[in-house]
This record gives sequence, structure tokens and C-alpha cells, in this order.
Amino acid sequence: MFESDLKDVINIISSLDSEDSIKILLACEKGIEKSTEIIKKLGLTQKRYYVRLTKLIESGLVEKDQSSYRLTVLGRFCLKIVEALMKIAEQKDKLELADKMRKLLEDNKSNSLDIISKSKIFTFIDISEILYGVKIITNYDETINEIINLLNSAKESIYMVTNKIDFR
Repeated sequence: MFESDLKDVINIISSLDSEDSIKILLACEKGIEKSTEIIKKLGLTQKRYYVRLTKLIESGLVEKDQSSYRLTVLGRFCLKIVEALMKIAEQKDKLELADKMRKLLEDNKSNSLDIISKSKIFTFIDISEILYGVKIITNYDETINEIINLLNSAKESIYMVTNKIDFR
């Protein structure tokens, strides 16, 4: 990565460093024709609004055309990244659970940890799909019942990770 690219990335990130900036970026997706209405809708002061809007314009995420403020192509890409981060933030509890499970498996501390997961192709934009069906099951009978339910409802494939061994 070139130094100028790094500076551009830092400039973009710094223009999105507040809740106000994110709200304005989201509003610019449809276009902002009347700033006074958006200022009221977002609950901002004029100064806060224009300071943040100016940073978004200077970083190349927003532009002003004849009658409104709109996202640039770069702004649209950044909006998609912001939306992805919002989805990831919504899944914070599941991500923490997944991290705890990973640590337990790495440290081999768990004697009865079963993870049954509904599998989807992992995409940057929709992380919720991969974490949707993560479960921890410590009871053998419950494990069997869950496997049967998953097999009966599976449309494509099922991935299961377990450290239980049945010697029957």
C-alpha cells in the first residue's frame, strides 16, 4: 500500500469518526435537498451538521450538485462498509460467543462442547448468516435431537464440530 493510499484511508475513516457523520452519510444516500430539515430530523446543531458535512465532502464521500448533497461512488462504497459494520455490531454477542468457543477448542479446556452450525458462504456484507445457527449443547440426547432436526430441515449441507466421541 502506498503512503498516499494510507493517508486517503485515514482521511476517510476520520471523516466517519462520529455518530453525526454516519447519520449524515446515511441521509446522503437519498440526497439531502433541504439541510434545515435534516438538521432537525437528526437533532444536530447547524454548526455540528456543517462541520461534519464539510469533512465528508473533503474526504470525497459526498458532493454537492445543483440542488442537493449526494454520495459519490466512493461514498456509496463506504456506505456499504458502514452498513456491514452495523450488521457486525448487531451480531456482537454471537461473535463473542464464537470467540469464546474458538478459545475453548484451542485450549482444549472443554470436555463436552458441541457446536452445531447452519452453514452459509461467508460474505463481508452479511456476517449474520454464518452465525445464525451457532449453538452450544452439553447434553448427549439434546445433541442427537438437534442433529436429527438439522438433517430433516437441511436444504444444502450441515457442518458440525464436536469433541464428543460415541463408542457404541
